[in-house]
Amino acid sequence: MINSISYYVKEALVSFKRNGVMSIAAISTVAISLFFIGFFVILAMIFNTKFGHLETEANVSVYLKETVTTDQTTGLQKTILSMKEVESAKYISKGEALKRFKTRMKDSPGLLDALSGNPLPASFEVKFKEEFRTPDSVDKLRDRLKNKEEVDEIIGQEVVKRLFAIASVARWIFVTVIGLLCFAAITLIVNAIRLAIYARRKEIEIMRLVGASNWFIRWPFIIEGMTSGLIGAFTATLLLLIANSQLFQRVENIVPFLSFSVNQTNFVYIVLSLFIVGMLIGAIGSGLALRKFLRI
Repeated sequence: MINSISYYVKEALVSFKRNGVMSIAAISTVAISLFFIGFFVILAMIFNTKFGHLETEANVSVYLKETVTTDQTTGLQKTILSMKEVESAKYISKGEALKRFKTRMKDSPGLLDALSGNPLPASFEVKFKEEFRTPDSVDKLRDRLKNKEEVDEIIGQEVVKRLFAIASVARWIFVTVIGLLCFAAITLIVNAIRLAIYARRKEIEIMRLVGASNWFIRWPFIIEGMTSGLIGAFTATLLLLIANSQLFQRVENIVPFLSFSVNQTNFVYIVLSLFIVGMLIGAIGSGLALRKFLRI
């Protein structure tokens, strides 16, 4: 068993050296394909993190009438919290609302000076549970509260609905793009490996003529394909590191309030996935490319 594995590995390495140009072409195809897949996966992770944060912070504000009593306020809060979609309903008093407004407008002292009294109403900031952050939840909240005598106005529902809709569409776009890239990558890589094997078709014919079994012929090519996949994945990882340090960091420096950095743990997962995918694609590509030459 050990002797057989040693033989297959040795043959794969000899073949790899002998067909340098075609092997380099296959490795380059693997590297470029995996780089673009990894790049879009990183973009998808960054996007998901940003929109996930926005969705978490996306609240609907329920403004109360000036005449509302303490008992009515407490009752309304209980009504909102009784909805299974709602995670919290934070009460914002008129004083706290004014304090927040002054903090946000601290760079516009003229506007603050022109403000007389406290025209801001009390309100509830309604936050939805993660599994219910959908446009339907926003509609349910609006329908339940719109006829309440304590409620003056419900603000933010349209913005939140648009945000959820945009996030959902964008995630589907990323999934579709990554899926198409994976399909294109597999097609290109299989064709590149097929060309490399086609250049050695006479070698395969000779091995068949001397009575070698299909698997005896197949294993060196599979190992060679896995080696090409590993080297391609390593090259793609280096390109992703360069992109992360040169592109994402520069964008972050230009737009400091937007973080484009990738969590190190997630980056390690991406790299490991690229290596696994590279090996699998190399092995599967070699297997598929060999079928034509192993048919009787």
